[in-house]
Amino acid sequence: MEVDIIAVVAGNRHSLAIAADGGLWEWGRSSVSSYPLRIMDDVIAASAGMEHSVALRADGSLWAWGGNGWGQIGDGTTESRPAPVKVFDEVVAVSAAGFATMAIKSDGSLWAWGGPASRVGVGGWENQLVPTMVMENVVFVSAGGEHTMAIQADGSLWAWGGNDFGQLGNGRTSTASSASRVRIMDNVAAVEAGSRHTMAIDVDGGLWAWGHNTVGVFGDGTTVSHNTPTQVNEGIVAVSSNFWHTMAIGIDGVLWGWGGNMGGVLKSFIPHIYKFTVTPQVQASVATPKKAFPSFYDTTEIWMEWLEMAQQQTVILVSG
Repeated sequence: MEVDIIAVVAGNRHSLAIAADGGLWEWGRSSVSSYPLRIMDDVIAASAGMEHSVALRADGSLWAWGGNGWGQIGDGTTESRPAPVKVFDEVVAVSAAGFATMAIKSDGSLWAWGGPASRVGVGGWENQLVPTMVMENVVFVSAGGEHTMAIQADGSLWAWGGNDFGQLGNGRTSTASSASRVRIMDNVAAVEAGSRHTMAIDVDGGLWAWGHNTVGVFGDGTTVSHNTPTQVNEGIVAVSSNFWHTMAIGIDGVLWGWGGNMGGVLKSFIPHIYKFTVTPQVQASVATPKKAFPSFYDTTEIWMEWLEMAQQQTVILVSG
């Protein structure tokens, strides 16, 4: 049986794949199956944490399943859920990492649940077992290893959570809660919260990095860490990064990668060109970052167009 895949998500020990027909497939150690198993339909986006997964359906409903010891499912309990349970409605974007989940609703409000409390952004020390609103006017969110990054409608980038390695970008190495979340930079189009670092793309396509860089995840040719944003590249339209390495797509459609080489991923502290490119039609839809990312809704339209065309061609899949 062949399945046309348009997007993939890598969790800690499991993987998710969205098919062209909206089917969601799952497999791995944290899954109920070691081989791909179709578990949902009508899925348009998905994300995975350490032990749990979340999926956004076309009707705006958000579903979650898996480990729930920190309340990351959001159903008011700490009981694991082997099958998807409905958590929320009117959702337009979701990001899960570690033991936390973040979701943006259609009105721009950002909701969070799970733990630890500092990353969720609700203050205090208690894990959140149900969705709790933490911010308004949000158009983009990325949950990292111990911290969270969010972009508001005006292009401002905000950070809170763990900061032992300077991953918040505020020039310090102390944790920031929701009550003390910090504004990091302006004119930001997209952000990727990694395990111990952060990557951001500005509206002109500039790529910025800060936090932990001992394995070369910044791509600036060094292993020097920074606790404030430092520009490391330009002409970038998409980026994905985890603990060991970073992958990015340029305006010309070329896929670049750099960082460590655990498991033979790659071995370069400077950007290395991979033999993958997107088609000219896809390039045209994301060629001007300033126009492509003025708001969440425009961003969604751009990427839905990208995904629609990707169904009929080879797709570049970038996993964090």
